[in-house]
Amino acid sequence: MEARRIAGIVLFLVVALLLALLVLADEETGRDDVSPFLDPLFYIKASAVITGAVALLLLFLGNKLKEAQKTALFWLITAPVVISSLFLAGNTIYENAISETGGPIHWHADYQVWVCGQRLDLIDPKFPSNKIGTPLFHEHNDDRIHVEGTVQHIEDVNLGRYFATIGGLLEEGRLRYVAADAEIEVKDGDACPDSSVGTLQVYVNGKRTEGYADYQYYPHPLVPPGDCVIIEFDATASDTTDRICESWAASEWSYGSFKRPAVTIGEHTWQ
Repeated sequence: MEARRIAGIVLFLVVALLLALLVLADEETGRDDVSPFLDPLFYIKASAVITGAVALLLLFLGNKLKEAQKTALFWLITAPVVISSLFLAGNTIYENAISETGGPIHWHADYQVWVCGQRLDLIDPKFPSNKIGTPLFHEHNDDRIHVEGTVQHIEDVNLGRYFATIGGLLEEGRLRYVAADAEIEVKDGDACPDSSVGTLQVYVNGKRTEGYADYQYYPHPLVPPGDCVIIEFDATASDTTDRICESWAASEWSYGSFKRPAVTIGEHTWQ
């Protein structure tokens, strides 16, 4: 009876942990069209849970188990580990083969968000996480867009997708940003505290850009030469901005004189 009770408790814990992993995996994908069952990390974590559960059973019931039962538990450990490892290897090869970038990338772009003359600071990550967003697409409390991993389609990591990933919104004439002190949402025609009527503008390397939600920043791991993106809601509606990212200023880069090589990936070209 004692053995059955222990086995029942372990089985309950395994089911609970697997369900928790499924929920967490669904949240970490950051996309509604990606199933957690296609994430190899889910299977690795699941195999770890199963292995731990079997180890507990062997610890508490090892002396009471028959040889056939021990053999079955051995394969219960081996099979998930082998299957998850093979799935990880196959998935990695497949994703790299179909990726528009030809494999993993590490791109960065710096940005600032200004609303009615006030610079907004994104919420800080909550321990134990060190990022806001997903493993592929995130911010590390540094006002920097990080793209780190294999990207199937370059448009999956454009400026609008970034804001959606961090819990905000960027679309034509509308901005929502989860700042450290409050969630801020503005749209064209809203009034600032000084009663001036604001419009949303996005500047890339000093120049106003149209279709900014679909904008794809320069593909480079360093900033500069990575882009400096200024998002501003106010009444100025200027074609240029004097605001500049700290990384550009520290490197003594200026909007009027910077030079960098052209890059082409698939149908996308950057200058």
